[in-house]
Amino acid sequence: MGCVAKLCAEGQLSFTLVSVDEVTAAEREKLDAANDDVGLSLLIASQRLLMVAKGTQVRILEVEPTQSRCRVRILEGEHYGKTALVLLGDLEELA
Repeated sequence: MGCVAKLCAEGQLSFTLVSVDEVTAAEREKLDAANDDVGLSLLIASQRLLMVAKGTQVRILEVEPTQSRCRVRILEGEHYGKTALVLLGDLEELA
């Protein structure tokens, strides 16, 4: 906790999607499982799911190892200052 890391993205994507809270994270899991792109788009439009650029720096505030995710504060860009839930696999520690 307290460490600064940067966000990674899957494959060729230039952004990653992060949830603003636990409810949104659970809903996103269901939508991903159902391959529901319209539902994901609605979450993005409502600002419950944030599109954050690959390489954006975040500060780790809390780690939830049982759910393989952590709460972070976004330190750069459009969503500066907001908190979000990020999968641990979507983070790369800074040297």
